[in-house]
Amino acid sequence: MKRAALKRFVEYGILLPMVLIYILIRQAIGGFMNWPAAAKGFFLGFTVAMISLLVFVDWVLV
Repeated sequence: MKRAALKRFVEYGILLPMVLIYILIRQAIGGFMNWPAAAKGFFLGFTVAMISLLVFVDWVLV
C-alpha cells in the first residue's frame, strides 16, 4: 500500500517539487534566524499586517 502511494507520487511528479519546497523552506528559516532581532520583528509584524489587510479587503469585497 505504501509503495503504491509512493509510486503514484513519483508518477504525478509531486515528490520532487515537495522535496524542493521543503529544502527551500528549511534554508529560508535558517537564513531568517541569522537576521537581527529588530529586522525579524519588523518582517513578522509587516507580514501579519499585510495578511490581515488582505483578509479584511477580501471580506469587504466578497
